[in-house]
Amino acid sequence: MLALVGIAAAPLHARLGETEEQIAKRYGEPVKKESDNLKEGAFKAFYEAHTYSIEVTFIDGLSALEYFKRDYEPKLTEEEITSLLQANCGSSKWVLKSNGNDVRDYVLEDGKAHASTSKNTFCVESIVWKEAFLQSIDKAKKENEALQKKLEEVGKLLKNPTQGF
Repeated sequence: MLALVGIAAAPLHARLGETEEQIAKRYGEPVKKESDNLKEGAFKAFYEAHTYSIEVTFIDGLSALEYFKRDYEPKLTEEEITSLLQANCGSSKWVLKSNGNDVRDYVLEDGKAHASTSKNTFCVESIVWKEAFLQSIDKAKKENEALQKKLEEVGKLLKNPTQGF
């Protein structure tokens, strides 16, 4: 009985910047973990807690992105959205950037995080995650360009097989 009281009294939502251990105290052990190619050592942990499926991306050992989804109810309540926003604002304040068709986007005044909500989902991402994401896109573009050059060279060789000898 005491264990149930402890769980009910625990804060519902994790916060960006928390460690895996801090989040496990809130949600229990993850049901699954997988590596994330976003950055060396980054990984995703998946939790089932408090009526949500939760995906957390850890970068450098800290939560950098948190994605909440409820499969069985069509829409998050205003109270849930407000609670999730408040849990992830630190000393800053959220600014609503767009609002329409059940989709809302927010940015922290200090620029350290972005949040979005749509019907039964809520996602909050830190600037750390965004920077890692943009770097991974740049890396993928460079790798794609290098591969494209190699393919062009192979194509030239196939058109003129004696050229390579």
